[in-house]
Amino acid sequence: MQTEADNNIQLSDIELTEQAFRKLMRASRLIRQIMEPFFESYGISLSQWVVMRNLFRREEATGEPCRLVDLSHQMLIRQPTLTVAITKLVLQGLVERTLVSGGDRRERRVRLTPKGREMINQILDIRMDKIQGLLSPWEVQEKRQALELLEKLVRQLELYVQSN
Repeated sequence: MQTEADNNIQLSDIELTEQAFRKLMRASRLIRQIMEPFFESYGISLSQWVVMRNLFRREEATGEPCRLVDLSHQMLIRQPTLTVAITKLVLQGLVERTLVSGGDRRERRVRLTPKGREMINQILDIRMDKIQGLLSPWEVQEKRQALELLEKLVRQLELYVQSN
């Protein structure tokens, strides 16, 4: 049987959970609002940057072009959505499609062009200054704590997605 004190604790926890969730969502929207114009100044969208950055990481790790299905799973987006983003990047000359040996069109892969790699490196140099500015209110220990908490949240969310 719950006492009135228990109910107050639960209510307080519910309120705290709601407020934390709302702040996380607000911070996410504000970061987007700040970063979108930054990437637009390079002629790409934030979404296109995310695709390019993921391609860059995959290529750095494997040295190979990436299959769309693998990139789609890694980025947690549907393949048709990714295909649209890739097509726009191809038209800009930042990404290219390649075929694996044998020419099976279903096995298309994508990779950054030299122009795309150059853009990534240029943006990476400047982007970190912007991110450091955004997180400047936090001390190093607070950044560590935030990282731990966000990693814990991501693990929980990944389990939730896998189970549904």
